Amino acid sequence: MTLGNALKLYRLKNNLLQKQMAYLLGISKEYYCKIENDKIIPGRKLIQKQDSQSFDGAINITPSLNISLTLSPSTESA
Repeated sequence: MTLGNALKLYRLKNNLLQKQMAYLLGISKEYYCKIENDKIIPGRKLIQKQDSQSFDGAINITPSLNISLTLSPSTESA
C-alpha cells in the first residue's frame, strides 16, 4: 500500500475532507492532493515536522506507513 492510498483510506474512514487533512498536516490542499494521488512523495521535512509538532489534531506519519490521527473535540474543520 502506498502512502497516498493509506492517507486516503484513513481520511475516508474518518469522514474527513482533503482540505481538513491538509489543514491538520499544515500543508496546502493542493500539496495534500498530490500526496494522496501518489503524484509526489512528501519530503523528509514534512514527516519530521509532524513528528515534532503537537496540536489538537495530531497526525503522525512514519516511513513505515504507520499513520495515526487523534482529534480532540476542540479541533475545528478547515
